[in-house]
Amino acid sequence: MKFDHIGFYCQGPQAEGHIKMILGLQNLSWVKDTVTALSEVRGFKPLMHTVDTLRCDSMGIGVKLIRYTNGHYWCENDLSGTPTNVPVISHLGFLLRDDQDVPRWARQFWKKVQETYTKQHSNPAEQFNYVEHIYDTGNRSYINFIRRVKR
Repeated sequence: MKFDHIGFYCQGPQAEGHIKMILGLQNLSWVKDTVTALSEVRGFKPLMHTVDTLRCDSMGIGVKLIRYTNGHYWCENDLSGTPTNVPVISHLGFLLRDDQDVPRWARQFWKKVQETYTKQHSNPAEQFNYVEHIYDTGNRSYINFIRRVKR
């Protein structure tokens, strides 16, 4: 398992530019991908949703900006009342090796709030689909354990 990225949630398209500016990342190279995925979110039946993502790997660690364009997602209740231009850390992302599962301690002490299976990517360079297990660690802090699945 290795630390892969920090994810920021963008409540609207204007938040993407604002977050880039605040972090000093507006002049770096970003890769856009619109992802369609099947997710199970706490309190909801499994559903398909769409997520717009921007990813920048120019700093040695990934920075990912995510914006759900439809469907439910794990942190939507946490964001009620938050201004749309305020940067919100959505999660820390950890890549699992093919032979790894979500660590037992995470399953034991944290609550799983979303499980996602990506089905489609708009970026033709994307070589993988992903299985994501998102856990609530408390105090609106989330860890996303991600396994790549070769397409």
